[in-house]
Amino acid sequence: MFETLKRILLNEILEEVQYADEISEEISKLEKEYDDLEIPKYISLFEPSDPKQTYSLFRKIIDYRYYNKKKKEYVIEKEEYEKLKLLKEQNENDYIMKKNQLEKKLFELKKIWEENKLEDIQKKYMVIKDSTNIKELGYTINEVIKLFNEKGIPLVLDSTDQLIENESNFDKLEDLVLVHKTMYAPSGDEIKTTSNSKSYYEEEIDIGSEKVDIKFQVMRDTVHFAINGEVGDHYYGSWEDCKYAIVIPFVDVPNIINAATGDTYTKGNVDIKKGFLLCPFDEMEHLKKNNPNITIIGYKGDNVTGFANIFVSMLGYKYERICMHGWENEDAKKVYNTIKSKTNYKQSEHSVSNDKKEEEAFNGTSQLSALIEKLLKNKVNYDLKNIISKLLFIERGNRSQLRISDEMFRLYDGKIFIRYIEDLKKYDIFIPNYILDIYNAEKIHNINIDEIKSIPDDAKNFLYEFIRHLEKINNHKYEFDYTEKVLIYEILKQVKDINEKKLTEKEVIKKI
Repeated sequence: MFETLKRILLNEILEEVQYADEISEEISKLEKEYDDLEIPKYISLFEPSDPKQTYSLFRKIIDYRYYNKKKKEYVIEKEEYEKLKLLKEQNENDYIMKKNQLEKKLFELKKIWEENKLEDIQKKYMVIKDSTNIKELGYTINEVIKLFNEKGIPLVLDSTDQLIENESNFDKLEDLVLVHKTMYAPSGDEIKTTSNSKSYYEEEIDIGSEKVDIKFQVMRDTVHFAINGEVGDHYYGSWEDCKYAIVIPFVDVPNIINAATGDTYTKGNVDIKKGFLLCPFDEMEHLKKNNPNITIIGYKGDNVTGFANIFVSMLGYKYERICMHGWENEDAKKVYNTIKSKTNYKQSEHSVSNDKKEEEAFNGTSQLSALIEKLLKNKVNYDLKNIISKLLFIERGNRSQLRISDEMFRLYDGKIFIRYIEDLKKYDIFIPNYILDIYNAEKIHNINIDEIKSIPDDAKNFLYEFIRHLEKINNHKYEFDYTEKVLIYEILKQVKDINEKKLTEKEVIKKI
């Protein structure tokens, strides 16, 4: 983009610069003629001493070339002096007339030079020629966009565009800009949450002797940004290969609920009409059709990484480097105080927030529902003990393959849990009251499965066996949330019963 702008500006003043150069050369030429015509009051050079007259042979050798050079210069100047002096003495009128003509021409050219401000044009040309970014050219990004649009030139970043050093006190929200990197192009001038875009996750679940492929909707209702720079890679993910970036002023995103330098996020979709969409330059036209009200900025490169940072600085913001937990320098404290004093946003990391817990709870229920549907649809007749073992722990640990989390039971006083129990009825699965009894005991931290009389023997045996297994592989007494484990046990037991019933009915029909 920068080189294109530079070329446009240089071409616009090229004729003026050529005219200025012509006038400048003519003035220089006439001034030399005038100076050459001027009779010096005296010869500026002294006749050099002949080294032959010195007594030292060494000195004669050293001075020989120097003497010859100076002697020639002296002779030439003396001849010029004598010639001009003679000209003036022989025909003073011609001499004066020639001087007057030169003075008149010089006066006229210098008047043209001043009136047309040709020196400013030459300086402007050199500023443009030597500049390295739009700031040095005296342009804002909005002025560049207007100029390019008027000329029908696409806005494309390339390797000639570099980071601009801007300064900021970060004492107002207007000093902040948000950057969202993604592999998915937005549409309708908005960034949709994963939930609203109906995104699905596919995975393979190991259920013992068989593997089942499931596909479930990802229930994430937040959109995430970094402030004044691209999100940094860390333990939870990498965004190096993202194709798209949305850059939008902080104050133009109304539904922010958490504002941290490394992870600012919203609840629900984000209107990006007041922002900028960075995309591969060959996708610009297509994305403009899908997002007619947003400014599209193309780039020439393998991915958007680096270009978003450059564009942040081109917008006039101070770029900040972002690591795992936010800005890596002291400016982060200024921003924290500014956001705290001017908004009521939280400033915690999403990974430890209730929003993350809610997301995990809904993702877990979505995943478990997909597994239920797959098992019922395929009528998989699995070994219950084997599948529970495979789903709830993996060999050396207690990492669950199922993402159903404890937060499903804790959040909103268990409302997600209660709602999910109701949803299970569509699969002909009815959750017995003993699970609610376990849940209520856990809520008051008074869990003793021997004292909960409603637990049937099979479920109690399952829980004991599970505890023993975990204590064995972890080599210590293990505490865990019973509700999550026994719910999965009860669901998969009923799914197995339903499948066995259907398989039996199928055999009966076959015999008849």
